[in-house]
Amino acid sequence: MNSKTKTHIILYGLIAIESAIHLYIPLKHGPFDHLWSDWLAYWQLALNPITIDFKPMTQSMFYPFWLSWIARITNGDVFLISFYSGLLSCLTPWIWYRFLREILKEKQFALIGWSMLGFLPSWIGIFQYFAAETLLLPLTGLSLWFTWRAKRKKSIESLVWAELSWLITALTKPTVLPIMVMSFIWMIGKIDSLSLKKMWITLFLSSIILVPFGYRVYKLTGSFRPFGNQIYGTIYYNSGKNTIRTLVYSHHNLISNYWNTSPSLFLKPFHPFTTWPNFRQGEYFLHIDTDHLNESWAVACKETKPSFAQAMRNKFENIIYIFFGTTWPNENENSFWDSLSNSFRWVWFPLVLLQFVVVCKDAKRRKQLPILGLFNSVSWIAIATLPVCVAEGRYRLPFEGLLIATLLFYIEQERLGNYFFNIHQE
Repeated sequence: MNSKTKTHIILYGLIAIESAIHLYIPLKHGPFDHLWSDWLAYWQLALNPITIDFKPMTQSMFYPFWLSWIARITNGDVFLISFYSGLLSCLTPWIWYRFLREILKEKQFALIGWSMLGFLPSWIGIFQYFAAETLLLPLTGLSLWFTWRAKRKKSIESLVWAELSWLITALTKPTVLPIMVMSFIWMIGKIDSLSLKKMWITLFLSSIILVPFGYRVYKLTGSFRPFGNQIYGTIYYNSGKNTIRTLVYSHHNLISNYWNTSPSLFLKPFHPFTTWPNFRQGEYFLHIDTDHLNESWAVACKETKPSFAQAMRNKFENIIYIFFGTTWPNENENSFWDSLSNSFRWVWFPLVLLQFVVVCKDAKRRKQLPILGLFNSVSWIAIATLPVCVAEGRYRLPFEGLLIATLLFYIEQERLGNYFFNIHQE
């Protein structure tokens, strides 16, 4: 038995162990053990996904629709839904492994990536909840897999599958919108034939998928926004307040009154070294008149327009939450995986900085931007700096996988061609 075979046996053994853990954790403490906050709201939406209510208007609706379908198939059985969560948790690292097989030359490196992703504590704990990230993680891996597959096959069919996957991923959570747009442009440019036909297929498929979701938001807000009413999050973000309270009026009568706040404001990103100050104080009152929807949103946007200093403070705050924030709701100090997830958060900032250095060096050598490094860099910059919401640590979960994939790609290049660790040489 040669060393390569022994390595594969060890890696498959690790993968088997982590797969058992992924299946076991949601069965032991499943989503029905955590019906509170956002997770309760998602489950309530799943039970009545076509409800017309202002409270869920900020949510991207694909995950509640998906969860509604799962609830119908399982008849809401607690064990079956917990088993579904465990199965999806097991499949997620494998889907990312398929992406790794597209970008890496050696199967061994892809297996290493599978084992690394499978043991990420943040990827294990999140499947105990009805969280959009439980669908976002496998869908992001699937979309990346289909994107590189479309580039390899250079066919209309592969392009359509990749586009469909990205649209569903973005409808699950719009944090992937920047990378989705880059993927569309890259795929269309790489597939040489039938350019006009490709464009029409792209537009037609996008319209079929996006119009129903956009119309639902339009009925509630007066704006066509398929990926949810992100203006709400922007208003909260720009307000500089701790809490946003929404008062909805119809014909001058109050019909809805609810409040939201970000869990990031109550966590300690630099614990146990120091206490991070919460700059946000007070409550912003958002008044929505259903008879004058556009005017109501315009007034709120004008009222919360930040000064330059406040805008910079908001961006800095989000950068801290993305890179050092704990992956709420994995906050149970008595849970091994939650504690491990909170401790593991320190690795992402130095790894992202390392990746930036390597990608810049790669771009200088090639005289062009490396597409994988570009995808990863833009993703991290976008979630940390775009003024769309108050950031949370769990927003980085899919990009943790992309970061690991990018670093594995460059490490493999070093092994094959003395490429990575000699970046100091010209």
